[in-house]
This record gives sequence, C-alpha cells and structure tokens, in this order.
Amino acid sequence: MRKIETAAGNTGYRHQLDRVRRFLDRVEWANASDVEVQDMMWVFFQNCWQLKDWIKNDSVTSDAQKKAIIDQGHASAVLGLSRS
Repeated sequence: MRKIETAAGNTGYRHQLDRVRRFLDRVEWANASDVEVQDMMWVFFQNCWQLKDWIKNDSVTSDAQKKAIIDQGHASAVLGLSRS
C-alpha cells in the first residue's frame, strides 16, 4: 500500500485528491466482506465526485483546467451514479 498524505501547507483541492487516493488504496487492499468493499467503493466514488467541486472552488487552478475537469466529471456515467 502506498502512503498518501497531504503535506502541511498544501491548499485547495490537494487534500481532497489525497483523500480519493487513500480510499482507492483501501478498496484495492480490502480484505473485508462484500458489503464492506461495496461501502468503500461508494465512498471512493463520492469523494471522486466531490473532487471536481473542490477544484471548481480552488483559487490556484486555472479556469480552463476547472472547466475541463468539471466537464469530464459530468460526462462520466460512473461518477454520475455517485452524485449526492
């Protein structure tokens, strides 16, 4: 399992991106029941969906990058399932 941790001083969407990566690791390394793996998958995709919102509100990310990421998020059928 890779160690993913937001370094102190990181701002904006990086915290959410690191959280997404940690949940992906948990899913990949899960040694749990099917229900627990499903729960972790839902949380992973919900955090992926929320990542675009973090990027949308990030002051460091350019408007072109924001638009491209948001458009890709909305175009994803898989991420659409996890909309809250």
